Amino acid sequence: MVVSRVYRDLSLPAGARVLDVACGPGRFLLEAASLGAVPVGIDSSGDMLRAASTRLGQGARLVMGDAMALPFGACCFDAVNCSGLIEYIPEPTPLLREILRVLKPGRRALVCSTNRLSPALILEPFVDAARRSAVAKGLVRGLRLPFDEVALRERGFRLTFHTPRRLISLLSGAGFERPELQYFHLQFLPHPFDRIAPRLATGCVTLTDRFLSLRPLRVLAEGLLAVAQRPC
Repeated sequence: MVVSRVYRDLSLPAGARVLDVACGPGRFLLEAASLGAVPVGIDSSGDMLRAASTRLGQGARLVMGDAMALPFGACCFDAVNCSGLIEYIPEPTPLLREILRVLKPGRRALVCSTNRLSPALILEPFVDAARRSAVAKGLVRGLRLPFDEVALRERGFRLTFHTPRRLISLLSGAGFERPELQYFHLQFLPHPFDRIAPRLATGCVTLTDRFLSLRPLRVLAEGLLAVAQRPC
């Protein structure tokens, strides 16, 4: 997990308070706790918080709340992670400013998002059209292809993906300094088609990720992880 690796590289001291915004089932918080952090998670989903509570036990503080208005005081966290949320928010600057507000001066935030330049997104309009088509859904079910019902469900919202340059610009505009990007998963299979052959998809990513060291190709990576610092 790239986020966990980058978090480990922060080398925070034992007892550091770490916030995960949109914590989901608590996987990142579990990793942070294993490294001696005091984990705090916030999510708007009760189901996700219950799953996180089961995974983390009594050692974490889990809060139901709005990421756009974090119920925490200023300058109280040593690190903040926010993975997979920014694309659900058409204008993410208020979210980023909230993350900046609760972060201690000189400490860093990890913001993970899907890259708009990823080749896997090229066929996204066709995937969305298939989700709206009763014929396509019937064909998938008739052939018993391994798609779950969530994958076939039409989205009731629009996702906003950002380019690497745009993500850096958003962080700088929100007040962060020294934003740097990590690139991961050079993915060519559009979602959710990769679920038909997950082993093939994983094998392809393992192969193509070797080319992420090449500057012209890394900007096509599906995953972007920005690491940015609150000014001292």
